[in-house]
Amino acid sequence: MYQTFKFYLTRVGLSILLMATFGFAVLYFIHEIAMPSVYVDDVVLQWILAVASLFFGFLVYGMFGEQVYCNRMRRLQDVDLKADEDGVVARFESLLDMTESSFFLPGKGKRFRDDVYCRYADYLLSIGREDPACMKIFLKAFLIDPKETRYRSPLLSLLGRGEELDRNEIDLLLVAVHANDYKDETLVKRLASLSLKKRSLNRKVEMLYLKALEHGSPDARAIIDFILPVLSTKRRSDAFAINFYLAALGFHPPGESQARGIIGRCYCQERWKTSDPDLHERCGEIFSAMEPTRRESIQKSVDELSLFHQVKKIRLFTRNDAQTLNRLKVSLGLASTWGENFRNVFYWIGRVCFSLMKKTALIFLEGLARLGRLDLWVKASIAAGILILGVIGFTAGKWLETKGGKPSTAELEEKGKARKGPGQRKADRLYTIQVAAFNTKKQADRLAAQFDREKIAGVYVVKDPRSSGGFWYKIRVGRFEGKNQATGFANELIRRKIVKNYFLISFPKKEVAVKPKKIGG
Repeated sequence: MYQTFKFYLTRVGLSILLMATFGFAVLYFIHEIAMPSVYVDDVVLQWILAVASLFFGFLVYGMFGEQVYCNRMRRLQDVDLKADEDGVVARFESLLDMTESSFFLPGKGKRFRDDVYCRYADYLLSIGREDPACMKIFLKAFLIDPKETRYRSPLLSLLGRGEELDRNEIDLLLVAVHANDYKDETLVKRLASLSLKKRSLNRKVEMLYLKALEHGSPDARAIIDFILPVLSTKRRSDAFAINFYLAALGFHPPGESQARGIIGRCYCQERWKTSDPDLHERCGEIFSAMEPTRRESIQKSVDELSLFHQVKKIRLFTRNDAQTLNRLKVSLGLASTWGENFRNVFYWIGRVCFSLMKKTALIFLEGLARLGRLDLWVKASIAAGILILGVIGFTAGKWLETKGGKPSTAELEEKGKARKGPGQRKADRLYTIQVAAFNTKKQADRLAAQFDREKIAGVYVVKDPRSSGGFWYKIRVGRFEGKNQATGFANELIRRKIVKNYFLISFPKKEVAVKPKKIGG
């Protein structure tokens, strides 16, 4: 959680720093240097700069870190054993620190860190170092891949030197034994002896006791005397219990008769016939060696229990169990999710549409191919017919438009004139030129003073409220009765390089037009 918080905090901080430096520098250059007298609506530009800052702060920063990591790992791939050992170790430690940095998300950083630990452990094994710091690296590499025997051997040799082991060390040995499928007889016997001294019996050491019996541990009798009463009292009949009963029968323990009875019932119930045929066969051998009267008694009790279950049907699944089973089926790939069904339907619709488009294209191409095999006069006749049909269709459309329900443009104009009357004509309009707009009055006054120096009359400032707060100060020049007169005056300002661009604005005529003085006079 801390690593994730550190990652996002660093990336967001870097993005804000980029926006505060690069982004505001670009905006300042545009507003104050490149176009100081022109108002530019830079909302889109601000969003572009923000996205660019996020891109460089998140993606590019992570890509840079990953490239640096790959370059360092490549240099540590084939390290010369004659190189300076302390220098190589320092490079590995620096690379491990880098995987903890904010260059990577916690998941990716962990994957990179695991690769570094494995390669680091390989290098330490190749130079023969087994000091306590190296043992910690071996431990981490072993926990990443417990089946790798190269890291396992030095750890087991270190843990096997002393008698007193703490809980984590014992668990580490159990993991090593389990990863090796309990083939290390010496380690299995030692761990079984340690667990027996602590009188420990749980799921993680049960198999250890069983394998110790199979390997002929010197504590076999003590193991049987400790575990068999517990299993017999609870009448356990799972795979471990049955295998333990079978291994303990060779020692003829006190609870042998009860153990044989449990084995016989499992054979008559055919509990392991499908899942473990070998175990079922071994149970059959024990059942066959029993006395006939006892076999009949066990068989009769099993048949009565089976008849009881047939008469009284047990409702195994509840509603929650059925829902859990459905989720398990989805996770195992035995059933599809709602999203997968929707995606399949979407893909099916896409395939149908693509198939229709493909067939249409093939039909069109086939038609063109057939058209290409026709004679020239036939092609000309078809083209002329298509042209004639097009002209007829266009003419018919125009005729329907004029003679149908829709009135023509001329009719609409006549109706509008008749409806308005002579006293309701549209008012005449005036035209003005807007050359700039500022969000401060100081900038507007500065530009107005510049126009005064150029002896241009008719300059005035319009103050309009902004939607985001504040006011716009718009610089406008002149009032003209005609559009051509206004544009001519504006083009003269541009020719004299007094302004760079302008906007032509029209408004209703409310006062007599003021004709500005000529430029320069």
